[in-house]
This record gives sequence, structure tokens and C-alpha cells, in this order.
Amino acid sequence: FERNTEVVRRIVMARNPPQGFWRSLSNIFGGSAGSYVVADLKKSCNLRRKVRIQYTNRDGATRERTIHVYGVGRQYIDAFDEHRSSERTFKIDRIGWSELTETKFERSRNYKASRFVTRIF
Repeated sequence: FERNTEVVRRIVMARNPPQGFWRSLSNIFGGSAGSYVVADLKKSCNLRRKVRIQYTNRDGATRERTIHVYGVGRQYIDAFDEHRSSERTFKIDRIGWSELTETKFERSRNYKASRFVTRIF
């Protein structure tokens, strides 16, 4: 599945996929969408663009969120969660899909990387 998703991603990225494409692909195949999620999170951090995600918390509740990614680690990200209006740490493997938006954000001046995030892109 992971390899097939990457093949489809490469084909479509050459043609600029429509908004929502990856969310649809994730819904078709089910489960975690894999490496494209990490790529979107890193792009969000680098370009300072908001990203929409589907996140499942440790209790199993799933919700769509819009976040501002401040830092990306191996297993976790630091981000501002618009729904909660606060900085949060999200576990990457709990993100079902992601969709990079065109909307920019400003990183908080008070941001300090959590112990889970060792690199800020």
C-alpha cells in the first residue's frame, strides 16, 4: 500500500492534484496515508502554511483539525491547533490524512520545541 500510494503521488504531483485528492485517496484505501502526511507536515512548517488533518486521539475519537506546524520530529509534531486555540503535540502515526492549504500563518514568538521535536524545519 505505501509503495502504491507513493507511485500515485508522484504521477499526480507532476500535474498538480486538485484540493482534497489525498484525503479522498486515504478514504478509499483506509488507515494512515503514510509518507505524504510527513511531506505535508514538513512543507507546512517550511512554508508556514496551514494544514488540515484528520487526527485520532488516544481514546479513538477522530476529528478534522486545522493546524500550524511549528516543528517536526520523528514521531511527533508541535503545532498550534485552531480548534483548541493552543499549542499541542500530535503523534504523526495518528494522522489519517493531511491537506496543505494556501493560507499562511505566523509562528508564535514564544514557541519552544517540545522534547519530542528535535528539528524545526
